[in-house]
Amino acid sequence: MRIAAQSTFGQRVELRLNDPADSTVDRRLAATITAASPGRALTGDGLFGHVAVPALGDAPDPSALGSALESAVRAVAGSWSGPEAPPVRVLPDRVPARDLPGPADAPRAVPFALDERFAATDVDLFGRDQNLLVLGDGGCGKSNLLRLLARGLMDRHSPDALVFAVMDPRRSLQGFVPDPYLGGYGTTPRVCAGLAAGVAKELEGRMPDDSSAAGSTGPRIVVLVDDYDLLTTAGQQPLAPFLPFVPNGRDIGLHFVVARRVAGASRGLYEPLVQAVREIGTGALVMSGDRSEGQLFPRVHAEARPPGRGLWLPRGETPRLVQTAESGAGRPG
Repeated sequence: MRIAAQSTFGQRVELRLNDPADSTVDRRLAATITAASPGRALTGDGLFGHVAVPALGDAPDPSALGSALESAVRAVAGSWSGPEAPPVRVLPDRVPARDLPGPADAPRAVPFALDERFAATDVDLFGRDQNLLVLGDGGCGKSNLLRLLARGLMDRHSPDALVFAVMDPRRSLQGFVPDPYLGGYGTTPRVCAGLAAGVAKELEGRMPDDSSAAGSTGPRIVVLVDDYDLLTTAGQQPLAPFLPFVPNGRDIGLHFVVARRVAGASRGLYEPLVQAVREIGTGALVMSGDRSEGQLFPRVHAEARPPGRGLWLPRGETPRLVQTAESGAGRPG
């Protein structure tokens, strides 16, 4: 301990030291404590003491502590007839999607995880949450989550009410969204920029003018983006055409589900589209990542977590740890 910190401890018990000269009680007395007397100690008052042996039973043998303790616990449990403490429950490593409420039980919001109370956690893109931001490094389950949410939305809405614009540079979502729901699919910044520009033309007709109020006149558009950081390398902004429409997203039926790596997120969270989505409010899920990336949200840092595990930050609520469900199509990315 540093000398400045030692003064904060009011009581000291000093066992045998490698070098008696290091004693802070009495070097001469410390030299008399040898390896032949395990447990012998000096107190802060300069007195000798001996530490008791933590043993149960007749023989003070520390090596028998484990079996003796187990025997004592069994004896106590066998003689107790009152209520028992419930076992400690921990989040499972795997949650099948079938274990979550289906469309009949949750017709609007899409359940995607279990929290530490073993209650279903959901995201309501078309209501409370509006958008979703997912942060996590490779192998944490981001792509699995995007597939799970897409499937949940398709199970609850017809193709006339919902369409996806999929931006997928690593092709982890390729072929997942069926044609009736697919408005466009892009894998490169150039193609994604063209897709964004095409969707933006549709959105222009939904914006209010001087004689009308804003309102959606077509299906809700969900922009589903995986590995967003790969699309914005070298300063590219293929989703920039969406920026004028983000503030009116709720009224014109525009929603974003954006997933990116934690690595570089301390800067990436201020990329124009992500910042615009955050400013109007969005739920966020922080999955596995390197803590050295810094504070991603107020008092929230990434940390190493098992696949599928994440910290859910719903709008206006307390963050909570969740385990996302498996979509049934694997867990890459």
